[in-house]
Amino acid sequence: MTRPRALATLALLVPVTLLPACGLTVERTERVQGLERNLAASEARGQELTTRVGELERTLEAERRARGDLTAIERRLAAARRDLGSAQQGRSAAEQEAATLSRRLEEESRRLAAVQGEAGQSQAMVEQRRMQVAEADRRLTALRDEAAAEQRRLGALRGDAAAADARVAALNARAAEEERRL
Repeated sequence: MTRPRALATLALLVPVTLLPACGLTVERTERVQGLERNLAASEARGQELTTRVGELERTLEAERRARGDLTAIERRLAAARRDLGSAQQGRSAAEQEAATLSRRLEEESRRLAAVQGEAGQSQAMVEQRRMQVAEADRRLTALRDEAAAEQRRLGALRGDAAAADARVAALNARAAEEERRL
């Protein structure tokens, strides 16, 4: 080969040999840029996830507080139910005693009528029976007052129980919503 021809061939081969080197640089630059974009996206996602974890931790803490409140309310509700049961037992006992006194009053009224029907009875005996009837009436009135007080207490306990049930339902709904959010 002659020198001009060799130079021409060399001039044609040099750009062809440099092309792969340029492509590799472009490819590496694009790859680095892609990796940088992926890194930035990963960092943004990491920040997003960190924020979300913080939110979830706050939500979890709120749910734990709500469960503590719910437990306290359930304890108070159980105590209110026990009190209600005691009040109902007291009311039942008062009603039984009132019924007993009512029967006794009827008996005393019959006795009084029998005493009045008897001609030979003395006025002292009649007066004594009247005092027994009056005492029974006072006891009956006292028992009725006590039963009315128990009724009022029972009504207040029912109101407390209803309020506690409503609070429990609200907290359960809140807990369910928090669980759905998790």
